[in-house]
Amino acid sequence: RGMTLNAAMSRLDEFISACIHEHKPYALIICGKGLGSAGEPVIKNAAIERFRSDKRVTEYAPVLNSDGDFGSIYIAIKKS
Repeated sequence: RGMTLNAAMSRLDEFISACIHEHKPYALIICGKGLGSAGEPVIKNAAIERFRSDKRVTEYAPVLNSDGDFGSIYIAIKKS
């Protein structure tokens, strides 16, 4: 909580790189629901946009909570 968008995206990039280095096929990204954002969830939406364009991520899916919202995302990582 309290991360800037740039810091969160940098940490996300480092995490995906570490997963590739460790040959992990899947990862769980906990981005939060965006309750600290004014309006739309900034980091959650930016993470989804990153997954759409990042060639290292082959698939992604939200982990739905009982209220139908999500604060975590599963990703599948491309084999190196």
